[in-house]
Amino acid sequence: MKPRVVPIEDAPIRKRKSPATQIIESLGPEYKTMGAMAKRYDIHVETLRRLCKARYSDGTKRVQGPSEAVTQCELVIYLFNKDDVAAMDEYMANKGRVWEVDGE
Repeated sequence: MKPRVVPIEDAPIRKRKSPATQIIESLGPEYKTMGAMAKRYDIHVETLRRLCKARYSDGTKRVQGPSEAVTQCELVIYLFNKDDVAAMDEYMANKGRVWEVDGE
């Protein structure tokens, strides 16, 4: 098949989405990403990552989640399910964080 050369104004403009964006959009509203959760509480995503890794002196996790992940090749997207979100909401409320939830 021979390529067709056309004037630039006749070339279709295709907006591309990253593979991560395509995966996240396909998941549906029951899962939240690290970025979405950080935005929910108005904190930096790195702050949330550190909180999720933090443990008490007895070795138990400080917060629940993320408890699931999506993998595609070497890409890993960590996900909070509904139980994780509820637990994180309770943790943040106990810490005095106030947030507004859009569309819920």
